[in-house]
Amino acid sequence: VDSAQKEKVVEELGQIFESSGVVVVAQYTGLTVAEMQDLRARASEAEASVRVAKNRLAKIALNGKSCESMGEYLSGMTVLTYSEDPVAAAKVAEQYAKDNSKFQILGGSMGENALDRAGVEAVSKMPSRDELISSIVGCIGAPAANIAGVLGALPEAFTLFRKRLNSYMTNDLATMKTRYVNYENNQLNRKSTRLPTRTSNVRIRNGRTRAERLGRSNLR
Repeated sequence: VDSAQKEKVVEELGQIFESSGVVVVAQYTGLTVAEMQDLRARASEAEASVRVAKNRLAKIALNGKSCESMGEYLSGMTVLTYSEDPVAAAKVAEQYAKDNSKFQILGGSMGENALDRAGVEAVSKMPSRDELISSIVGCIGAPAANIAGVLGALPEAFTLFRKRLNSYMTNDLATMKTRYVNYENNQLNRKSTRLPTRTSNVRIRNGRTRAERLGRSNLR
């Protein structure tokens, strides 16, 4: 691999560490090609991804990032399972580790926070973003105290996830607002183009201009 390709890999890994909701580091020593394909298929179904990269390049990509301490887990044959959803990849990794003892979870990160082995397990037990939104939507129409009760009943470990969810929802609202403003502007532009232009040479009924009609009227 030449230097240009290495730089590209480091850049891609950096994007994974920065933009993913959760990243899980695991050792896959002994996994067959078929077993690795099974892991990738499970991840894809959960809208997560799997990436095998050289530990040295991954550590370079982590340099200077808030979750840099997770680099201690990058030793041996490691694989990254990651997702935009703050819990999806952790759920996939935990379930696969239960089904295949050769897949050993070491740790990972959730946003800017590094996770140890217990941290990854705790995250995997949290409801996914879609599950949480469904729960909240189910409370719509109920007293606000009921909604607060649903959120308050979540374990302390879910505090970090709620922050990530708030970030998602804030971004979604901002996107919706931008789209609405653009829609309104487009509607105004369409209305303005439909207004008739009041000039003396605008064509009207029977193809004559206003000036022509006025001229003929004077001749009469």
